[in-house]
Amino acid sequence: MNPKPEITAANFPALHTFLRGYFHEDVADEYGTPPEAADQFCEDAETDERIPVAREWQQLTELAGTEPVALNAALKKLGSAIRLNEEEIPQVSASLPAAWRSNRIDEWPANELVMVAPRAARRRRQPPMLHYLANSTGRAIVGGC
Repeated sequence: MNPKPEITAANFPALHTFLRGYFHEDVADEYGTPPEAADQFCEDAETDERIPVAREWQQLTELAGTEPVALNAALKKLGSAIRLNEEEIPQVSASLPAAWRSNRIDEWPANELVMVAPRAARRRRQPPMLHYLANSTGRAIVGGC
């Protein structure tokens, strides 16, 4: 049985970098909300940057849980300057696991079907449209990036 990793920047280096770069004290001015900051990360980062962040976010939520007090304490240890509320946690969680997918259509395999919501619609606070990715096995992946 593997021991649980300690929540440190050394054990979560990609998530630490993401949190310092996107979940900083100016998140409201720069992005609006933490979920919008996560969406912006998905837009800005290359695939090789998004994959480790998504994996580490999933690992962190498995270790710390998704209750605001526990998760925010863990995020603070990793460099976050903001506190997520109950509504924002699932929104960020929906964005980041899909972060491994490329936003560039020329990087998508030819056998995948994609439906995406215009980012402008999300910024206008319109109801979100789900993003679907169906791979060649027919398994659907729903996410925000």
